[in-house]
Parts: sequence; structure tokens; C-alpha cells
Amino acid sequence: MVNEWPDAQRLGWSPKLWQTLMYLAAILAFSAIAPPHGPRPPARPWRILSLTCRGLGLAALMWLAFAWRGGEGERMVTLWPFTLRAQWWGILGLIGWAYLVGSIVYLVFGTQRTALLGCLSLLLCLFAADRTGLFHGLWLRSHIGIGDTLGSLPAITVAGMLLASILNPTDALKPAARLRFVTLFIAGTAAGAFLLKGLYGISKNLATPSWCLVSCAITAAIWLVFHIVCDVRDEARGTRATEKGWRSGTITGVLRVAGQNVLLAYLISNFLPPALDLLGQGWFREILQSGLTAAIFTSAVSGVLILGASAGLNRLGFRLRL
Repeated sequence: MVNEWPDAQRLGWSPKLWQTLMYLAAILAFSAIAPPHGPRPPARPWRILSLTCRGLGLAALMWLAFAWRGGEGERMVTLWPFTLRAQWWGILGLIGWAYLVGSIVYLVFGTQRTALLGCLSLLLCLFAADRTGLFHGLWLRSHIGIGDTLGSLPAITVAGMLLASILNPTDALKPAARLRFVTLFIAGTAAGAFLLKGLYGISKNLATPSWCLVSCAITAAIWLVFHIVCDVRDEARGTRATEKGWRSGTITGVLRVAGQNVLLAYLISNFLPPALDLLGQGWFREILQSGLTAAIFTSAVSGVLILGASAGLNRLGFRLRL
């Protein structure tokens, strides 16, 4: 979530505690609490509880932002003169900008596939334009990366919107047409990645167009496998997975329950390591660093447990919503 943690000496208290409180505050700030089987929208007491948790979470995030101190005494945010260090945004900051650009594209074009494909291409062009110096000297560029943060990374979001457009209930494609579209999507993004590789290489840290397109192709291929195993097979049998999930003979329900609120699972996964270190339970990191096999096994088990905890909280009525 963040690339830069506070300095212990400058902060004056444990950076691990700062991390733990930050993730806990983020969970509260996006919380939406309602009775699991109650009316929608929930009754007033539940709405008040949700607003109270959100208010506490946002207040804690603001306090933690002002409390942050770097190795040279620098602050995350100051009011006079107003400054905001963008370095601490990290991965969630990049996701936020990508979703913002994707949301604007959706509000303008909806699920029109041709328009989404055009926007995807234009966003990738921003990366090339930035590399050629087109935006040098621009005020915005001194605060945010135009080529990657506003260009190639949002292109992945728009590509996801393009892929998901085939599931739009008002314009749903037949199974054969869906499979053909996704197959061509994979082939097209893979070909684009191959053609652009010579220009900028494949680099996740630099968010090069080839890496973005390769990510789209791999993601679409994995999705296609699950789509065939779950949805297409169910449709062929004349069945439909329900909102409640578990249906014998398929794994659709398991995947649906696990993926109901992945943001909560993501925040829990980041909350646990500093919390365990704070409690003196450093064994978790020791196992991850003990070898590849142990790290893979521990990560897999942790992933299952965290998704299970997230699903359990969802069923109790605790969700995260922006």
C-alpha cells in the first residue's frame, strides 16, 4: 500500500504500530456494516454504525498522515505551505488513479467495445508520448507520472472493462461468441506485447506497454479457463449459479464466496505482518524467508485463511465499499 514507512527515530514510536494502525484505519474508513439478511438499505442504526466506523477510520488516517516522519524529518503532508508527498501512495495510489481514469472512460462511453478499445490504445500512447518528452515541463508531470500512472496502468483497467463488457446483461453474448471474443482478445494483447517489446522491454516497475498487455493476456487466459469450467459448463447443463453461491458439482460458488470482497482480503493480508511483528510473532516472516517451498506453502495457506476470514466477515454483514 505504501512504498515508504516512517522512520522510528523521527516518528518517536514504533513504525510497526503505525503500519498496523494505518491498515486498520483503512479497513474502518471503507467499512459498510449491515445485518446479513436484513432489508436493503439497512435500518438507521446500522447506517449510523457504518458512518461512525468510517468517520473514525478517516480521522485516524488523517492523524497518521500528519504523524508520519521520514528519515530526514520530512512530513507526509503539511498545511502551510501545503505539500503532499506522493511517494507514500504506493500500489493503492496507482490503483486509485487507474480506477479514476477507468471510471471517466466508463462514464463517457459505457460498455461500447469499439470506444473502449480506442481508449485502451490512446492510454498506451500516453506512455510513448511521455517517453519522447512531450509532457516535459508540464506542471502535472511534476506531481504524477503521465505515461504510467495516467497512461499504461489505466489501460489495464480499461482492458478489464472491455473484457467484462461481454458479460453485460443488456448485451450478453452467446457462449460461442464469448469464447471467440476472449480468444481474439488474448491473441491481440499478446501480439501487441510482442510488437512493443523492442521499444521499452517488459517491466512491471516501469509499467511498460508490453508488460501491461502481457498482464492482460495472461489474466484473460486464466479467466477463460475458469469461465469454461464454471459458467459455460453450467449453461450447457441448464443451470445457473445463484447469488448465495454453493452449488453441488461446480466450483462457481466457492470462487464467488472467496471473491465477494477482495479489497478486505487485501487489507487483511497487509495488516497481519506488521501486527504479528508488533506482537513479537516474527515466525511468519522467518518461514517466508526460509526457502521457496516453505514460502509457497505458507502463502497458499495464508491466502486460503485470509479469504475465508474475509468471506466470514462478509456473511456477518461487514463489507468494504468506496
